[in-house]
Amino acid sequence: MSINAPKNIRDINYTGKDFDSIKLELINYLKQQFPSQFDDFNQASGGMAILEMEAFVGDLLSFYIDR
Repeated sequence: MSINAPKNIRDINYTGKDFDSIKLELINYLKQQFPSQFDDFNQASGGMAILEMEAFVGDLLSFYIDR
């Protein structure tokens, strides 16, 4: 009996765990999923402050996981 591979395989980058990579992935996700709701990617906007905080938390958690 053979084992069938799953049909839906997502391309996940496990090496991009630093702040800049996480921030870039979050920006790309927002541009793809919410193009008309979130389009202000200015460094001074409140939305970018929250996005950078999320990237920081992701970077910190990745550090502790690797440690």
